[in-house]
Amino acid sequence: MNQAMTPFEQATRPLMLNSIQRPSVFIEWADRLITRHGLAGASARIWIDLVDEWTCFDRIDHDAYERLLERIKAHRPASITASIPPAPVAVFRGQSGLARPGLSWTTNPQVARRFALGHRGIAVANPVVLRRIVRPEEIAFTSNDRREAEVVIFTGEGIALPVVVTAETVAA
Repeated sequence: MNQAMTPFEQATRPLMLNSIQRPSVFIEWADRLITRHGLAGASARIWIDLVDEWTCFDRIDHDAYERLLERIKAHRPASITASIPPAPVAVFRGQSGLARPGLSWTTNPQVARRFALGHRGIAVANPVVLRRIVRPEEIAFTSNDRREAEVVIFTGEGIALPVVVTAETVAA
């Protein structure tokens, strides 16, 4: 994350939000910004703050974020699209095999393996690592905060092939 506080941080700092509360409050903040400034006027600010805040989010409501990303997609700043790979790329996601694939993926299978086993004290039932190929137009943004080689996609729908299907092999 950048050193300077984002407008989202400035607006929510008094609330002392944790990583589970932040995603839903961000959606509410983005909706208020769009209402106040219009979609075109608010989208660049939302994109910049979203990329900056994303790695501080846990238990993301993927449906809500898919809707937000779809709304602001046409107004994505060039500074965000500049890091998107120009060709399709293999990405991996560690998660519960019982859940629908989410929006956060990584180009590093070891990072996905760590997330499959849980992170920040959040346990994962039935851990799996998923693999899929994403085209550049499917990528909302990328981030290497915390050195996770993260690729955030516009939708969790699509084919995701399990690479690792048991806790024992995920832990290997």
